[in-house]
Amino acid sequence: MEQFIKGIPIPRAQEAPQEKTTLKLETVLGRDLEGLLSVWKANPELCGQQEIVDKLEWFVVRHPRQRDLLGAYFVREENTVRGHGFFLRQNRPLGAYLGEIKILNLPIECVRFAEPPDFPDDERAFDEMLGSIKEMSDVHGFFVRSLPLDSFFYKYLQTSPLVRGEFLLYSPVGRLEHFVVRLPNTFEEYLQKFSSKSRSNLRRGARKLQKDTGLEVKLARITSPEQVDSFVDAAVAISKKTYQWRLAGSGLRVPEVLKRNFKFLAERGRLRCYLLSCGGEACAFMICDQWNGVCYSPSVGYDPRWEQYSVGTTLQFLVLEDLFVHDRPRVFDFGTGMGGQKELFGNASFFDTDIYILRKGLYTRFASGVHQAGSALATSTKRALAHYDLKKRVKKLIRQASSARSKEESKPEASSSPPKVESNEGTKKE
Repeated sequence: MEQFIKGIPIPRAQEAPQEKTTLKLETVLGRDLEGLLSVWKANPELCGQQEIVDKLEWFVVRHPRQRDLLGAYFVREENTVRGHGFFLRQNRPLGAYLGEIKILNLPIECVRFAEPPDFPDDERAFDEMLGSIKEMSDVHGFFVRSLPLDSFFYKYLQTSPLVRGEFLLYSPVGRLEHFVVRLPNTFEEYLQKFSSKSRSNLRRGARKLQKDTGLEVKLARITSPEQVDSFVDAAVAISKKTYQWRLAGSGLRVPEVLKRNFKFLAERGRLRCYLLSCGGEACAFMICDQWNGVCYSPSVGYDPRWEQYSVGTTLQFLVLEDLFVHDRPRVFDFGTGMGGQKELFGNASFFDTDIYILRKGLYTRFASGVHQAGSALATSTKRALAHYDLKKRVKKLIRQASSARSKEESKPEASSSPPKVESNEGTKKE
């Protein structure tokens, strides 16, 4: 995705025009994918690209309970794999929310890509991929998350006669700015993106946290298999205290699977997680996977009891500082979705979108239309609440009600509660 990062062009070598070669699309489903992986691991030359073998292994490993629902497309040119796309066949419902409350949920059975398919820039390969859905009678279409707007695939969707004739394109979130950090040579050079006042505030964040609480602030980097169990236990405990866990059904849900997956990454030198502790109590975490020079962060969380101390901002600042110290990547990717922290710390960006490619039909038109109307209603309601200065109060009431339901199980011991301070001026609110 680096070629899509705004403001940082990456030149590509100019190639002489060539005649179109014969491309063939292969589809592998369910348990056959495991068999193919075993063959390729034993005979890497049959694939031709070790990177694809590694990606396939990680894809299979991290979905142990969904092996029968896994699938992959492979674009072959003679005996070489030129492109790939890994997916799950699953329900990817169209949901509309009012704040954290779900007001609409319409099931969509789809081919959900783990990441945008990495195919050659050739419309024939995408035509064959879309045409393959005819063999999946129970599937409404495809779902692609974080598809860059400058990609060949996105442009193909806008211009393809096949798409225009047989499919309905629907993007629930519209265009999103995807923030990253392209690491310069030094941390000091990176900090120049901030004003002098912001640099000062960020630098003293950890010191202020330690001063206000009277507790030692420590950042632990998690990279080895031996560190995984204790890290996951601490991160899951934090995740259970968040409103996302109680209201949205998200968060870190299956510790056993997380531990196995993280150990898999650690054994291959890819795991890079962080845990921020105050006085020995874990208060924030970040999960990262670093591979091929890119450190990708799909999940971050903090204990809401520590929110007044801006532990999320402190964690992000300390993590970025550590990236320059240990095994420096070229890019730090904040992952999908918008967020103030991502915009604050990012120094480059590109635009992407989540998009459904749905068969044209009565139900898909109904579902996308109703979802669009529900989302518009939610947006109008939020604007009305904001106009009457009620949005923050309503959101607070919703989260308090959710918190009360699980108060007893998440209530900390008195001795572990974060200290209170009379003033917190100068600390950035998250």
